[in-house]
Amino acid sequence: MSGFVLARAVYTQKDTAYRHHSVVQRHSLMSHFECPDFSDLDKGLIEDFRATVNDSQEEIDACIQRLNQTGREDDVHRLFRALHSLKGNCRMVSLDPMVELLHDLEEIACDLRQGHYAYGQGLGNFMLEVIDISRELVGQLVEQGRADEDIRQYLIKAIRRIREAPDPDRDGLCRDVLAELHGEPPQQKRGALPELPGDITLMKELASQLDSLSIYRKGRSEQVLDLCRNLNDALGQPVDPTQLAAAVYLHDLGMAFVPAGIVQKQGVLEREEVYQVQMHVHVGARLLQRFGDWDEAAAMVMQHHERFDGSGYPNRLKGEQIHTGARLIAIADSFCAMTNERHDRTYKKTLFTAVREVNAESGAQFDPDVVEVFNDVIRQHYLTR
Repeated sequence: MSGFVLARAVYTQKDTAYRHHSVVQRHSLMSHFECPDFSDLDKGLIEDFRATVNDSQEEIDACIQRLNQTGREDDVHRLFRALHSLKGNCRMVSLDPMVELLHDLEEIACDLRQGHYAYGQGLGNFMLEVIDISRELVGQLVEQGRADEDIRQYLIKAIRRIREAPDPDRDGLCRDVLAELHGEPPQQKRGALPELPGDITLMKELASQLDSLSIYRKGRSEQVLDLCRNLNDALGQPVDPTQLAAAVYLHDLGMAFVPAGIVQKQGVLEREEVYQVQMHVHVGARLLQRFGDWDEAAAMVMQHHERFDGSGYPNRLKGEQIHTGARLIAIADSFCAMTNERHDRTYKKTLFTAVREVNAESGAQFDPDVVEVFNDVIRQHYLTR
């Protein structure tokens, strides 16, 4: 049993009542719910059920701890299955009020699986708290024949508010709910520090600073993003638009750390110089990983110089091994570079020349399917400008 679960398991009923005081204190009379069919079950069966609840809590705790560390998608699937199993066990023993609560919590895991919003540690901690309180409610039913309805209703309403919250506010709302459950003031009211910009806002500012370093990059990030969005929309949005925007903003951030003499060099680069240029993909990718919740964008940044034929860098990925978003960025970045002046070429290629060169790399540098969509997008969105 993890230390986190063990610490929760030793709470006494007195501790629990005190911890939840702030939620129930506005009720003059505490309301309860009963599950008579559950209470009438054989005691041995009830104890077996409680053991499965404890096992489920440990499994959910482990999933969330791993999500906090790595954010792996397979742990989201494991979390969903663990919640679904716990809900099913509650239904089997006629704990219908608990089924309702756990179903709403399961919907959060379902949202995460379907990519409706990103996982955050505040959300994970909230889910752990709901599972912990659910276990306590089961304990009340076993020992007293009834359990706290006020807490159950509060959690259901909190879950629904959290699901409906705007993405930037979700983790903060989770922390506020946890603070109220623990009888603490909401975190945003403790204030002292100014509000920091959101991740995307900060990424956009970094991209703007990078573009300002060279007269040849003015507005480049927004140009690339505009084309990427059009390509993604034309393909039916296989890539999450927010993750794609993050990747575009930071895909070339590492170039700010490549010496100007290398960036502006007109001749052939030496081996060490090539290495320094190729390492730029690691900078944006690692920064996105450190932000948290941006692993998909990090993969796009790391892979946007891979080539469809497998001859790119840094990992010589080939074809479908390359993230779809990285394949979009590869075309958009190359096209925008061709249609703007550069250090090594102080003239812009015409749109038709750039389109021809992109098509010449179909199946080599670029995904042929994306090239076809690129041609349609250019006709629809760029020839009429």
